[in-house]
Amino acid sequence: MSDTTPGVEAFSLVTGLRRTSVRQRQRVGQAGGVASASAALALRAEARLAAGLAALEHGRPDDALQALRDAHALAPEDMKIQSWLGLAIAESGGGGLSEARALCERAVRREFYNPDFGLNLAKVHLHHGLRSAALRYLRRGQMIDPNHPAIAEVLGALGRRRRPVLPFLSRGHGVNRVLGKVRNRLWPTRSRGKGVLSSSEAVSTVDTSQANL
Repeated sequence: MSDTTPGVEAFSLVTGLRRTSVRQRQRVGQAGGVASASAALALRAEARLAAGLAALEHGRPDDALQALRDAHALAPEDMKIQSWLGLAIAESGGGGLSEARALCERAVRREFYNPDFGLNLAKVHLHHGLRSAALRYLRRGQMIDPNHPAIAEVLGALGRRRRPVLPFLSRGHGVNRVLGKVRNRLWPTRSRGKGVLSSSEAVSTVDTSQANL
């Protein structure tokens, strides 16, 4: 027979249940705190993203770069932020082609169905005078969304070719080809016709409010 009386057994059971309940409440409280902190970070990242997009739209690439770097630090796995950060780097000259392209390419790989990410990657290439690569991504984006107005506008701008650097030589002459590449690298946003649109003239139409390529 057990020496423990029924009263002691009942007391021990109640005490154990109380301790379990306290631990459960603590775990729930901790989980709620983590969820609240995550939600706060997401809101701050969204606010910095919005600030970056507004700065790009109004022709302030340096301000956009700072805002988007802040957003990226808060939400490093957000593909939308990565794509726009890559473009801001190209617009501001605050980094090399490799960093800007890596950010945009990662977003394109992760969300290949988003034509705006392909458009941003194309614009990064255009800023570095890489027209063929830009056209490849623009055409991919157009396959995903044939009615995308921003992609259509950039393709239209690219279709307007500038005069050869040396007009007395043919466009395909080796000298004109070399000089044309140099000109496109020095002035990438004016490489064709009226020029490839910069983000101050053309921020992609994501969610319509981010907008105007």
